[in-house]
Amino acid sequence: QPPARANSRLAYDHAAKKVVLFGGDRLDELVADTWLFDTAAGTWEELTPAVSPSPRGGHALVWLPKAKKVLLLGGYTYTSTVGYVSSLYQPL
Repeated sequence: QPPARANSRLAYDHAAKKVVLFGGDRLDELVADTWLFDTAAGTWEELTPAVSPSPRGGHALVWLPKAKKVLLLGGYTYTSTVGYVSSLYQPL
């Protein structure tokens, strides 16, 4: 099963009865892993697509039934700014 994380999202494929999980914030790093949960079998499988979005948290996932694909929108990444009042996060 996927390791613990925050600010990750899920999308549900009603036809296949599977849930897609992508990325999230492990609170010490952002991740870009993709997991599939089979609701019938109750099992997780880690996917390794050839092309994957950059690590992020706070994004949105939407299942597009006609295209049979997941759409990922926005999110945040860490910024390298070191200013005193600068934000830790940068919107994507």
